[in-house]
Amino acid sequence: MMGSMAIKDDGKPKPTILVVSHERSGTHYLINSIAKNLGYSNQEESLLGTKDTIFRRIFDRKDDGVIFKSHHQYEYLCPVIEKISKAVKVIYILRDGRDVLASFFHYVNIKGNSGVVPGCFPSNITFSEMLRSDPRNYTFDSVYSLIRSTNMAERWARHIKGWTNRVYSVRFEGMKKEFPRVMSGIAQYVGVDHDGPWTEPTLLDRGMGNRKGIVGDYIGVFSEEDCSFFDSETKKVIGVG
Repeated sequence: MMGSMAIKDDGKPKPTILVVSHERSGTHYLINSIAKNLGYSNQEESLLGTKDTIFRRIFDRKDDGVIFKSHHQYEYLCPVIEKISKAVKVIYILRDGRDVLASFFHYVNIKGNSGVVPGCFPSNITFSEMLRSDPRNYTFDSVYSLIRSTNMAERWARHIKGWTNRVYSVRFEGMKKEFPRVMSGIAQYVGVDHDGPWTEPTLLDRGMGNRKGIVGDYIGVFSEEDCSFFDSETKKVIGVG
């Protein structure tokens, strides 16, 4: 566990946290930020399986300072999320969808070409092809999605539409720009006191390998046609690009 000497230890158990996100949205950046500053473990537990299995895993864990991670659509967990929200602190992190999909492209090219998870992700294709690819053709989507989308831009839009305004949410870009302010809000929401400076996680603090995490990293990956396609598909779902 990586922690901070500035954490107040009042003897109270730390509440369990569930971090939810679309893949490549800064999930581990948020997890590692919480771990480094609020005394949680950065070895998060991924939630997979049926809704009942996920529900039992959360309620069966009695450890202090546990963070669970989920990439599920809201609609997938909807039947149990109200009960989950009463027992754990749910935090959703969202990021500019263009940066999300650019990062996803780099990620799946590594995973897809490695042979570890054949057929799980779209791979060996260009970014433009991946952006327009049908996620229903790959097993990763069936694990997390209840409402299936016809392309990756639509899939991102459906994910953020389901979760935002329903649970406590933070923006990846906000964390990068105003880290102390965002982390202060998280600490208040979670109910864990913190004195002293807020410290961003470094490469050495990461629980798993991450990419650069640069805001605007999609530039140089998206063509003008890709940007137009992204805007068109996301507006169909959430009304904004």
